[in-house]
Amino acid sequence: MRGTRYDRADAWLTRAVDEAPDAGLHAAALGVMGAAANDRGRTAEAIELLTRSAAEAATVEKPRLMAWAYTFLGRTHLLREELPEARAALERAMEAVRTAGWMTFIAYPQSLLGSVDLAEGRIAEASDAFEGAFALGCQIGDPCWEGMGARGIGLVKIANGELAEGIRWLDDARTRCVRIPDAYLWIQGYCLDSLCEQAIEHGVQGADRWVSDLEAVSARTGMNELLVRAQLHRAALGMPGARESAAVFAARIDNPAVLRRVGLSAPVAA
Repeated sequence: MRGTRYDRADAWLTRAVDEAPDAGLHAAALGVMGAAANDRGRTAEAIELLTRSAAEAATVEKPRLMAWAYTFLGRTHLLREELPEARAALERAMEAVRTAGWMTFIAYPQSLLGSVDLAEGRIAEASDAFEGAFALGCQIGDPCWEGMGARGIGLVKIANGELAEGIRWLDDARTRCVRIPDAYLWIQGYCLDSLCEQAIEHGVQGADRWVSDLEAVSARTGMNELLVRAQLHRAALGMPGARESAAVFAARIDNPAVLRRVGLSAPVAA
């Protein structure tokens, strides 16, 4: 969803799902709608839509659509900090990518799988995944994959005690991924979120400016989960009213991992 406004996209995505003329297009529409829901922090909706998309894509033997759906399903679980579920979906995404021969896309699930490895303390495996994603992004000139890979490389360097170099990579990632006008802004926000978190944790100068950048891009586009994360970063910096703002904006999302940080309970599924 490059450069989009999600509130404006909802009606078009709903219409695409309702009016899709065949099963393949229906699966595609569900996949895009699920990805958009995930971008906004509506994770239960995203899981439902992406699971349906993957299942429908499998019935019509569309491995590219399966790769898309499983990638965003894995990303949803990763953001919810549900690591086993994330790994399972992302491994299926990698398998579908290879089946489809869609190697220009593989950097995305690869970098997300690297994030699962990093969260589980598998630093060497994470490093390999991020380096591979970054190299592919550079080879094909895709700023999104470059940004995802650079973000991961920065986090690995910090995990290995190379703070200054890691921050430099994270700072590069958040600008590298939007060097073209029609950029996927969620990736910029994702990179900024990591940069803010690490800068605040390690007392790096400039953290407040990066938090302001994250707040601006998430508020402008309607990426509500990233907006909540920005307010939590403000709270970590000791800014008055930030935690209260996080609680207000958290009413728009249902990611239990983020809601726990706000001090709220996740919504109960109907």
